[in-house]
Amino acid sequence: MLVMSQCQIKVKNKNLENSLETNSASTFSQFESFENLNNYLFEFPESCDKHVKAQFIVCLISLDYQNENYLIDEILCNDIKEYSDELILIANTYYGKENWSSAKKLYLILLTNVAEFLVHLDVWLKYGNCCSYLEEIEEAINAYRNAVNLDPTNCEAALSLVNVLKKNSFLLEEASTVIRNTLISRKSQPINTDIINLMINECLIQHEQKNYEKFIQSSRILLFGDFLFVLEPENINLLQKADSRSQRAFVFHQILEKNDFEITFNYNKLQQNIQNMIFEIYLKLCKIMVNLKRHNELLLYAFGATVLPMVYERIDWNKSIQFACLVACILKKDGQNAFNILKDFIIEFKNSNRLWSYVGIVIGLCPSLSQQKFFIRLSAKYMDHLPLCMINAHFAIMSGTYRYALVEYMNCFKQNPFDPFVNLIISITYCHISCQKYNTKRHLLVSQSLVFLRRYIKFRGVCQETYYNIARIMHQLSLFDLAAHYYKKCLEVECIFPDQKDVYDLTRYAAYNLILIYKQIGSHELARNIMQEYLTI
Repeated sequence: MLVMSQCQIKVKNKNLENSLETNSASTFSQFESFENLNNYLFEFPESCDKHVKAQFIVCLISLDYQNENYLIDEILCNDIKEYSDELILIANTYYGKENWSSAKKLYLILLTNVAEFLVHLDVWLKYGNCCSYLEEIEEAINAYRNAVNLDPTNCEAALSLVNVLKKNSFLLEEASTVIRNTLISRKSQPINTDIINLMINECLIQHEQKNYEKFIQSSRILLFGDFLFVLEPENINLLQKADSRSQRAFVFHQILEKNDFEITFNYNKLQQNIQNMIFEIYLKLCKIMVNLKRHNELLLYAFGATVLPMVYERIDWNKSIQFACLVACILKKDGQNAFNILKDFIIEFKNSNRLWSYVGIVIGLCPSLSQQKFFIRLSAKYMDHLPLCMINAHFAIMSGTYRYALVEYMNCFKQNPFDPFVNLIISITYCHISCQKYNTKRHLLVSQSLVFLRRYIKFRGVCQETYYNIARIMHQLSLFDLAAHYYKKCLEVECIFPDQKDVYDLTRYAAYNLILIYKQIGSHELARNIMQEYLTI
């Protein structure tokens, strides 16, 4: 209002024919009461300074005035070079108001008519951003390329160009080259958020291109940075021996004291979305290590990540990293360390069926007395927990204490009497007890075994698996005629998983056991026929 009053700017209502001069008090007070600015037009006097005109237009744009184009056209009728400062001021105002098309138009006029703006990095960047928001990709790419050429060390220009190039899969190689050149030019400078963003984009592009070797190297530097010394084998061995987070933190501080450590950038100060992207890259790295079967490196990255400051305070990330450590130990067939990691998961996720599958894998790698004691103590706390009862029964049957195993299996049977596996394992346990040397009720035990065997057949159904398991029990009881009968039935039935015969087909096992029976009773010709039919490569 003050500018209008002092500079003799005229105001005209679109709905009225007369114009009001702002130097009159009544007119100025009338204008102050206008509710809708878009109902009025303005006219500059000839004596009005060009900078005042620009400032007035900026005020109108800031007030969301929608009819300012005729005022800008008046400025454009003059020499662009003389009005370049005013035009850049108006263009920046449009840019701040996110009016991309108007801002782009003025930036393009300046770049076309004023030579000095061709070397202005900020103008090229803003022009490229306007084109990008307007989905004019080719113009945006050319603008960002000019900005990068003006200053190869500018991370903002490089990031803007990379983000646009990533939209076209054929330009990923150029994007990777831009990142590499910018990082090389900034090598001597300290790490900051812009450099981290460039490194993240480099990793993502290399992963998308399936250039896994370069991805591994880039992600290693991004993730560990100042802490690369943690990945040394002796440090990883120390971290493996630590059983808890507090022990790992103590080991980590010892490692820091041993090395002359100096932090150059604190990842904890990064924005949360950037930290999330870094952790996603870590998960991609672990998956690639598994797919490439580079289990030793997976072990290094998994245990090394447990002490990184960025992930230490995030409980969800810590669980993911612990799981990566578990997978690494399983693939390395290190059952002892795998079980140490698994114990925390068992206590927290004891109702997860998937977890108990991992428990079975780990116990199969390295069954030990300490594991058995752990599960016995845990079962005292959760007495009716089905997987715990099953695990304790399995340990008992492995150690030969069949009667204790039978007690635990019966506990499982009470909870799930229609499970075919529970019925089968009880039948096998009765069979083991009946085969013990000092036993006065052998026939009763065999009868009980057969009762549960029939229940198993009922709930599982007739298939190759049931015939084979019946034959194995008969074979153990030295009932060779019944065992041979069911082995033959097993050979006659097809596998119920035709696409996975290498895993589930029992034909070879049944044939081999049948050959053993024939050889034991002296029928070598029958054994030879079975061998030629089923065991010939």
